[in-house]
Amino acid sequence: MRFRLPIPRTSCGRWSSFLEYSRRELLLNPRVIASNQVESYFRVNSLFFDPNIYGRFLMAVMLGLTAGLLWSVRERTTWLLAATLALLLAGLLLSFSQSSLAALLLGLAVLAAVRFSVTWTLGLTGAALVAGVAAVALAPHAFHFDVGSSQSADRATSGRSRLIRGGVDLFADRPLQGWGSGAFIRQYRAHNQVSAAGAASASHTIPITVAAEQGVIGLAVYLALLAACLGRLFDRVRSSPQRLGVAAAFAALLLHTMLYADFLEDPLTWALLGIGTVLAWRQRAGLLPASGGLTASAPAAAPAGPAAPGSGAGGPA
Repeated sequence: MRFRLPIPRTSCGRWSSFLEYSRRELLLNPRVIASNQVESYFRVNSLFFDPNIYGRFLMAVMLGLTAGLLWSVRERTTWLLAATLALLLAGLLLSFSQSSLAALLLGLAVLAAVRFSVTWTLGLTGAALVAGVAAVALAPHAFHFDVGSSQSADRATSGRSRLIRGGVDLFADRPLQGWGSGAFIRQYRAHNQVSAAGAASASHTIPITVAAEQGVIGLAVYLALLAACLGRLFDRVRSSPQRLGVAAAFAALLLHTMLYADFLEDPLTWALLGIGTVLAWRQRAGLLPASGGLTASAPAAAPAGPAAPGSGAGGPA
């Protein structure tokens, strides 16, 4: 099994985002269009409705390509992967999706830990976090952030801290059974006296939403699902760059859902889990190469033996 570059599948979305930025015009999402009129920056969403979902898909593709780059054994493939990653990063930066950038950094840390050193990766990650916290604490005004102000925290997190506080309050009111599926927005409005527009994005942090809607029982099921998914994807992943790319993308997706929702309802979640499961089966059956052989050519003919179960996973570029 060889690594095949998904360049044609990502080209359309990538170039459309560059066109949007150059013309300062968006195809979709009136809210983003209105926001671009008053902000000092210009966000693009390509063929996606939401810039953050656009960034999520770019992030997942970039992590898969990075896994290929780290195990690439051919110079031509290495340069092709690096050039593609540079273009995708440009598209991600134009989306101004902070959640996607954070998820990308987590995915890269996972790849670095497996490919190089867990100790060094944890050390560098911890040092970067400490440096960031220290910078905000020592010079909060440089980041337009007031440590003692909840309103400042709301602005810095685009309203996330306010929504999290509201979700925690809902969970505290009904910790066992929760408020019921899909009740977060309705109950958030009732408890905080906000309009429908103010509560439209009230379910951005998945664990908080699950706890508020399903209570302790639903939260336990959610955590068990995460444990099962991560166990499936990361089991013996070190010897397979293909599986590592999928596992890193899934870990990054989890962080993204904690910052921007859409976990169970996102097809990318089940696509990554399905692909990772099939690759794990092929690895156990001895049909997946341990490493190397990463090229941009078409897949080689499958070796003789029992046919592997098919897996179809498609999605926007």
